[in-house]
Amino acid sequence: MSTTLSSTTPVARKAHQCNYCLEEIPKGEQYSRWTGIHDMDFQSSAMHIECAKAFSDSGWDEYYPGEHMRGTSCDNGCTRELHGQQRALA
Repeated sequence: MSTTLSSTTPVARKAHQCNYCLEEIPKGEQYSRWTGIHDMDFQSSAMHIECAKAFSDSGWDEYYPGEHMRGTSCDNGCTRELHGQQRALA
């Protein structure tokens, strides 16, 4: 179960790593920033706008960082491995 404390879409003042696809969010790009409590732990995540939308639209409660390609959320678990792409390194 998750409780949202803050959800914003700031412009990056420095480069970040997207928690969803593990690709870079470059300086100057608008992104989604979420802070809250998930499974009794404080968490914060930064995602590309399209990754945050894909996760939100999926209806899932959680995801594994780097498992999904940027902006994707296939109903059958659209993963890098499924599409033959190498998993990004953290």
